Amino acid sequence: GHVLRRLDQLDEAQRVLERSVALHPRPAALVNLGLVLRDRGLHAEALSTFDRAAALDDCGYSVQRYRGEALLRLGRHDEAQRALEAALACDADDVPALAVLG
Repeated sequence: GHVLRRLDQLDEAQRVLERSVALHPRPAALVNLGLVLRDRGLHAEALSTFDRAAALDDCGYSVQRYRGEALLRLGRHDEAQRALEAALACDADDVPALAVLG
């Protein structure tokens, strides 16, 4: 799924990742599925998927940063700030999270 996303084959990437998540809901697969959904402009669905990943691994796979970005796109600024601060608590060197926070 990750490779298909990088190749901009989003429909196929989504199918592969949904199948993977259905069989084994691992944080990495959920984050990759969330990124595909985000790339397709489906920010609410992406956030829901990132939330599922965060429930399994709160700090892994930059999930808090991706949650924060999705929340920003949905206009939920206070929640986005908290998620981005959580991203920095997980990894103080998360440059993209620092950039988003300004």
